[in-house]
Amino acid sequence: MVYYCYYYYLLISIANKTKTKIVARIKTTIPLITRMAENADEINGHKFEGSTQFFIYIQEIHINKSHWKEPEKFDPERFLSSTNNNNNKDGVNEIKKNSFLMFGGGVRVCPGRNLAMVGLKTLMVLLFGKYDVELVDNSAPLKNHYTSTSHCDELKVKLVKKKDLLTSAN
Repeated sequence: MVYYCYYYYLLISIANKTKTKIVARIKTTIPLITRMAENADEINGHKFEGSTQFFIYIQEIHINKSHWKEPEKFDPERFLSSTNNNNNKDGVNEIKKNSFLMFGGGVRVCPGRNLAMVGLKTLMVLLFGKYDVELVDNSAPLKNHYTSTSHCDELKVKLVKKKDLLTSAN
């Protein structure tokens, strides 16, 4: 029975990892990041002076059709390395570099990303391990707004306590 519980939570963990990434891609928490050029540079024929401020719209990168096959589709399997079917160019089935920036990227990547993922996974395992979570109204639009981060204003859910597998098996 202990093996079963371990296996169950391992499956939840794998599923939650891919679902966390797909949700973060479709509904980006921080849709815009900034960077500043240290020196003058030229990118695609455009010249930029040193100290130029760049605004990077992550939400657009996350739903851009040149980076994602069917970007609007909720497909958690695209983040599983064994079945990664996101890009079909030249038979390469990998997520393109810098097309998924859940915590920023490069040397300025969020230093708390690992702690955030552990906390999020823990919450998901505890919540979905004890409750079935259902939307109250599947057709209701998601009510959210953006400031520097994305805010969910209203998402009505129904929690139904699951039966304890250990006690119900006896």
